[in-house]
Amino acid sequence: MARGDGHERRYEGYRQAAREATADTLYDLARAGCAPRALLLGLRLTAIDDAALAAWEIQWSESRFPWRRIVGQARPYIRRFEIAIWVRGDLLGLCIGRASRGPDNVTLHYVERRRGSNGLKGSVAEIATDAAETYAVIIGRRQLKLKDPVEGAVPLYRVLGFELAGSYRGSTYFGRSVSP
Repeated sequence: MARGDGHERRYEGYRQAAREATADTLYDLARAGCAPRALLLGLRLTAIDDAALAAWEIQWSESRFPWRRIVGQARPYIRRFEIAIWVRGDLLGLCIGRASRGPDNVTLHYVERRRGSNGLKGSVAEIATDAAETYAVIIGRRQLKLKDPVEGAVPLYRVLGFELAGSYRGSTYFGRSVSP
């Protein structure tokens, strides 16, 4: 076994733990009537694997981002964060980013929900950022950042506690502190 394989498995365990914690919380909130009922109907949070990319190609008639290329570019980064959001076999959201080398942050580079009829419209960003925040806590980061969020989504991100964090090399970042 190569040294990198062990690190990859360890970080995939962290990503999976974050996705599972978010799914459990969302299920409890939906049962209490505090989250979309769609979450009771087969919510799954997974890695962006071959099945997710195949579903993206088949189910999404429009997409803002070239997800197959993005995932290919992100795979070498062991500290990456990724999530595919499914309900009843329908892929409704994708998100990918990565952690900084130091203890500062996890930055989400791409977040997208499937356009059109989507039972989680308005919730994909919240689900993705919740799982990413849990991942940040697990790996000891202090902030969650968004890189170049889609302009129309900025008001939602502000409701979720993100504030303008600044610009760097032509990119705009929004951030919030994570709560351990």
